[in-house]
Amino acid sequence: MTHADDRELRETLYRAYVTRASEFDAHTNAKGESLNNADIMSQILQLREQKAKLLGFDNYAEVSLSTKMADSVAEVETFLRSLATQATPAAKQDLAQLQKYAQDYGIDELQAWDSAYIAEKVKQSEFSLSQEEIRPYFPLPKVISGLFAIVERLYGIKVQEQSEYVSRWHDDVSFYQLFDADDNLLGGFYFDLFARSGKRGGAWMSGFQSRYSYDEKNHQQLPVCFMVGNFTPALDGKSSLLTHDEVLTLFHEFGHGLHHLLTK
Repeated sequence: MTHADDRELRETLYRAYVTRASEFDAHTNAKGESLNNADIMSQILQLREQKAKLLGFDNYAEVSLSTKMADSVAEVETFLRSLATQATPAAKQDLAQLQKYAQDYGIDELQAWDSAYIAEKVKQSEFSLSQEEIRPYFPLPKVISGLFAIVERLYGIKVQEQSEYVSRWHDDVSFYQLFDADDNLLGGFYFDLFARSGKRGGAWMSGFQSRYSYDEKNHQQLPVCFMVGNFTPALDGKSSLLTHDEVLTLFHEFGHGLHHLLTK
């Protein structure tokens, strides 16, 4: 979507993506059955509402927030409205700039499938900057080293890779442990950062084991999580090189990981 010059192709891909598994999706499975998930989603919402009532909550949003930092649904809504109010002027300014540049490429009315493409053209025109051109500045080992240094500076915790006595599901996977300033073990995490055949696309963090204390047995279960990406693997003995967007993705997922690992 960022680099495809064919506008019709961008529109086709966009519409296929946003309508998948909906009433607008004409595709079927091997049995000729519709892929529309609307009924399933409706059932999920109903069951979540029932779950909330059974647990003594007014709605499922309150259930979700019961294990999170926000105190109430109202607090979350207030935060989001405040964020939208502050971000809207800058968003409108960016949109106006994109619309102006779009006309230079024969696009009279900017559409959703044009945004990433035109934004890339703006970067190249205004800053002579391309995601591909800045890859050499972000070799993965240095990005990871910098990430861990920032975490240590901000939170006083140290990250150490552990290669012995660790079970891994692929040779690309690495395991790390977190320690506080007194060298107390806080938890551990796996990095599975490279794309490979059969692996799901995208990037995410998943908790594998949560922190739990058994006071009566004086025992504490430490948290473990794994952070997954689909970065380009290293080739010909050279380090994997990330785009700036991929650096942001790694930092983003690591933030989720820290949330899981440091929550008490």
